[in-house]
Amino acid sequence: AGASAIDATLDTVLRQMVADRLAAYDHGNADAYRQLIADDFVLVDDQGVRRTIDDVMARVSKHSGSTNRHEVGKLNARQFGDIAVADVEITEYLKLGPREMALPAHELDVFVNRNSKWLFLQHSETPAATTPVPAQVEAAELDQYTGQYEWWPGYIEIVSRKGDKLFVQAV
Repeated sequence: AGASAIDATLDTVLRQMVADRLAAYDHGNADAYRQLIADDFVLVDDQGVRRTIDDVMARVSKHSGSTNRHEVGKLNARQFGDIAVADVEITEYLKLGPREMALPAHELDVFVNRNSKWLFLQHSETPAATTPVPAQVEAAELDQYTGQYEWWPGYIEIVSRKGDKLFVQAV
């Protein structure tokens, strides 16, 4: 069978499952996490490490007390019979004192419908690379960053300034 776009009902179900998975992980709720995943579930973490269900459940159980929050953004999914594949935009908001830092990511989820219930079959995620916004700093203030930095024995970088730009050269 060919791929078809998912309907609004399945879109809502998959979005809620993604949100529930994130919440279960954040709270270290292994029971809630386990209810969302198939027995043959596989996770590929953001370092590219493939984790079995036992590895995942151990990690979820150890993780708790997160004050981070998540937003589930755009979800693009296709259905292939009892399989659905979704590309999901996620933003994690990491608490840094009174501020939050947005960490955008993409996750690719494969869902399987077993006994009329959708379950995660595979999950992988990748941090979304963004171009930082340049800081506006007076050229004269850049002088405080110039100099020689030895990061470890034998590795030295020299930071110099030309106009309103800093330059780094390893020596």
